[in-house]
Amino acid sequence: MPRDSHGGNAVKAFLHNGAHVVAFGLVAMTLWLLRLDANRGSAAPAGVYLLAMVYGLLDELHQRHVPGRACSVVDLLSDSVGAGLAIAVAQWRLVGEQPYRQVCLYGVIAAIGAVSLATWGPW
Repeated sequence: MPRDSHGGNAVKAFLHNGAHVVAFGLVAMTLWLLRLDANRGSAAPAGVYLLAMVYGLLDELHQRHVPGRACSVVDLLSDSVGAGLAIAVAQWRLVGEQPYRQVCLYGVIAAIGAVSLATWGPW
């Protein structure tokens, strides 16, 4: 059963949970582009990932205090996968670092897994 109530519609629940991957992919890509500009060509992927994850953690902790929202480890997992996937795509396609090509494949698989876990997990 989907963890978010969407009237029993599993597709809507999957897309809702998948939005975490997309949103944090955009956060990470924005940070990556800002770091690239600030460092004149070097985006420091690990630093960008860490910044995106700090934001994700703060976002989840903030949700603990918002009525109708919940702090969720699986949402943070989806955020993490989205950020990592976006950074891998940037490093592969925009910088040309070929080892990131395979990381992208694993990132897509991880994203599907994380969103599935968030949608149909036991919590």
